Amino acid sequence: MSSKRLSLREYGAWITVDGQEVEHYQVKVDENRNLVTCWIASTEGKKFSIHSLKHVSTSDVSSRVYLDGQATGGSIFRAGRFHQVVKDGMSTGPHEVRPFVFGVLKVSDDDSLLDNPGPGQAIGEIRVEFLRVTNIEPTTRFTFSAPPKLQDIHERAKKATPHRVQYGEVVQRAQSFTYCNCQYHEKVAEFVIRYTSLEMLKATGIAPSEASRQEKFNSPEVISDSVPKTVKRKAVKAEDDSEDDFDYEEKENKKQEEILQAQLARIQKARKDKHKRKKVKRELKPIGVPGEIIDLTI
Repeated sequence: MSSKRLSLREYGAWITVDGQEVEHYQVKVDENRNLVTCWIASTEGKKFSIHSLKHVSTSDVSSRVYLDGQATGGSIFRAGRFHQVVKDGMSTGPHEVRPFVFGVLKVSDDDSLLDNPGPGQAIGEIRVEFLRVTNIEPTTRFTFSAPPKLQDIHERAKKATPHRVQYGEVVQRAQSFTYCNCQYHEKVAEFVIRYTSLEMLKATGIAPSEASRQEKFNSPEVISDSVPKTVKRKAVKAEDDSEDDFDYEEKENKKQEEILQAQLARIQKARKDKHKRKKVKRELKPIGVPGEIIDLTI
């Protein structure tokens, strides 16, 4: 199953790359956990944006964005109104932003990284959370910070992606924002969008290969779509959508991630052999805290 937009009740989220909506593969919705998960294809050097929306609701809500486990800010959605926002970078000043970009995931043989992995466990993940908020108060006390330092990942760490989120050069922006403090409550929706190369998605069957696309195009069902016909469907009992089904899906997700990790390990080994004895250069960027924030944690 694929889609270009994700939704859960009155909430929605999706990704655009270079201004174009991308396909979201293997979309799964868990109503009990207020959770939507999926995969997208990432390409080195491409800029991307995160879109989030809320239809009219009775509560004030904050949408917060996390990239590779790092908080990058949020927005307040007022009750009784339709809201849609686009987040395409991290603000480093009132009118400065550093765009989100897919970059290469660098690995190192430094064993100290195994003892202090940092936020590396969440690399390959874009997460949008919606939380109910109260006590919203405007504030002028806000300090902008640089994007977080990008720590290398140990070569033995199992990652299902050859990419990570990086931050582009500073771009000037005329738009300004009102910053607020607020009190957070329960999470009402969460969208977890995992990313990796299109080649890996095809290799694991998450994204259709060219062969499968052609096979589907040539199938009798597709060819005869213009001919009306009656299709009998088996009745599905409500209790069929059980925890056992979700556990099975979780196991399948785990299996696919292990396949992706094994393929990436082979790529990394080949890269290491090619550049043997070459020391990995680390990026020296200052450690920062969330930048483009309309709501501030109390």
